[in-house]
Amino acid sequence: MSFYTNVDGFGAVVQMTNAGIRSITFLSDFYGPVYDRLIHTGDGWEDSGFVGGDGFSVRARTLQAGQSMGFIATIQSGEPCRIRVSYRFSCLPTCVERYLPTWLLQRFPRLRTRTVISPVIRLDAKLLLLARGN
Repeated sequence: MSFYTNVDGFGAVVQMTNAGIRSITFLSDFYGPVYDRLIHTGDGWEDSGFVGGDGFSVRARTLQAGQSMGFIATIQSGEPCRIRVSYRFSCLPTCVERYLPTWLLQRFPRLRTRTVISPVIRLDAKLLLLARGN
């Protein structure tokens, strides 16, 4: 019996804590928040085009002040990345939001979408060798 593995990505356990005094609302699937993976380029950190989440059962989820949640983010092997989660302070339903012009939404701070970005996530070279079986 033999095994062959081609490791293209890993799961990083990310802990997200609402350290504010108000609850926050974000899009979430069954496993955790919908997130973007940022990669480092010569111009700084840019969106990699990868959106985390299974795409099924996506709904608004609320995290109360002081609450935490953990989730597993998929990261590429060999390149540092950051995880970005978008949130807002309001629970304004998206069906109502759809009819309001963007310029109007931006005038109300509680309705604006904000983001939180993780510290840089790097994989240790020894871990990569171990995972690849070298």
